[in-house]
Amino acid sequence: MLRALNAEASKFPSLHRRYFDEVVAPRRAVLLGLLARGVERGEIDADVDLDLAASVLVAPILSRVASNATDDLDPVVTSRQITDLVFKGLGPRPAPGQA
Repeated sequence: MLRALNAEASKFPSLHRRYFDEVVAPRRAVLLGLLARGVERGEIDADVDLDLAASVLVAPILSRVASNATDDLDPVVTSRQITDLVFKGLGPRPAPGQA
């Protein structure tokens, strides 16, 4: 549905706006609230652009939906994997037992 809605956004701007206002915006607000709470708790650096962070966390799933690569997509598992990747980074980690 998301692919079709985006494809037809220029023909039905009011429908696209309604979807954004009723579906996307509330979910994004929750995510931004969670990220802000992470900043308050010192779990996320205060200098982080939270809007960008929210986009980075959501973009991989939207990309898979847009390319119709969702056959093996488990939203919960994928969301955790994305979050782990963002918070832990891509850098090497010490082997267990090393500092």
